[in-house]
Amino acid sequence: FGRLRGLQHIDLSFSSNLEMLPSSFIFLSQLRHINVSDCCDLMMLPNFFGDLTGLQHIDMRGCHNLHRLPDSFGDLRDLRHINLS
Repeated sequence: FGRLRGLQHIDLSFSSNLEMLPSSFIFLSQLRHINVSDCCDLMMLPNFFGDLTGLQHIDMRGCHNLHRLPDSFGDLRDLRHINLS
């Protein structure tokens, strides 16, 4: 994902076997919306997740194995909507 620096929206919903977001996500500085809904194997978000400060919408519904958010999650100043159902 490192070459997709201008990417603003990504939909990874229903991605089976996705346990963690790739480290190359740190380069997606323009990312505004991320959908990882129903990624049942997603167990954690990387510590750098809070560095994606432009994020406005996050959909994590159905991520039943995700038990904890990284401390950096509080750095998402532009976050307007989050779905954790």
